[in-house]
Order: sequence, then structure tokens, then C-alpha cells
Amino acid sequence: MRKLIILVLALLLSAAAFAEADIFSMSTDELVQMRDLINLELASRTQTEGAFATWDTTTAHVELNSMERGLDKDGQPVISLVFAYTNTTDQTDNFRENHWVKVYQNGVECDRTIYMDDQLVNTDNWSKNVQPGATLKEMRWFFVIPEDTDTIDVEIEDRAGSFKSAGVFTVVLPD
Repeated sequence: MRKLIILVLALLLSAAAFAEADIFSMSTDELVQMRDLINLELASRTQTEGAFATWDTTTAHVELNSMERGLDKDGQPVISLVFAYTNTTDQTDNFRENHWVKVYQNGVECDRTIYMDDQLVNTDNWSKNVQPGATLKEMRWFFVIPEDTDTIDVEIEDRAGSFKSAGVFTVVLPD
């Protein structure tokens, strides 16, 4: 958290300095430092090609990269959401510590499930520890989607210090 605050302050100060600086009078070291800050900022804004949605929270960068349909053990339609989780803190962390995924269909929160296509699915990836800067590329969450609809709303709840939404994205379900 401390590194994130320092990075944000550095970016803000660099932006102000860049706006007022004459880059032609800057030293090589100052230009390299500014380039590195710009590259960090651009990297944080880059979404993986093909991602359906991205969230930046106080402790992570999260991307919804794929979805699969199936059925639960009672024959109800199920959606499997595959996320990538990047730890942006300076300590080893896991997604479950500070986040929660919610899915809404027609404004109503969907139930989670642990079955898909008559299989008990492994849903413990979201509690795996991830070192600072590392990415867990496949973290699955499963939800029952009982109504016939083409879209769902996916929300990441940021629980690091407060229970607030990191954003809600409407995504089109696969066929």
C-alpha cells in the first residue's frame, strides 16, 4: 500500500513537473526517470487484448479474460468467469483477502455454484498467494444464471480497508 501511494505521488509530481519543465534542459537521468514513470503509468492502463473488463483496486489489477457456459448439478445454466489477478502491493497477497466477485442478472445478484457439467469444480485459486507484481493468470468463479438473458453485470468489490465497488461492467455472455 505504501509503494502504491509513493507511486501515485511520484506520478502526480512528475506530471506537474513535465507540464512546467523544459525537457530540452533536463539531464539524461531526469529524462530516464520521467520515461520510466510514463512507462509505469501506461502499463497500468493497458488491458490485455481480448479482456472483457478490467478493474484497478487499491491492491490489484484484475481482468475478466474468458467465460464458459455450462449446467450445474440441478440442470441450471452456469457461467464460469476466468479472471487474471495481479498483486500491485509490496507484500505477498491473495485475491480473496481483499476482493469479492459479484454477478447480477437483470439487477438481481446470482448465486455461486461449485458444480459445472456434473463436475465439482476447483474454486480455490482465488485464495492462492501471489507475490508483489506477479499475476495469477487463471482464477475461476462460477455463478448460476437462471434467467434467459444475453448479458450479466460483473462487479469486483474492493474490501481493502472499505467495502466499495471497484466497478461494474456489463458483459455479453458467450453462446
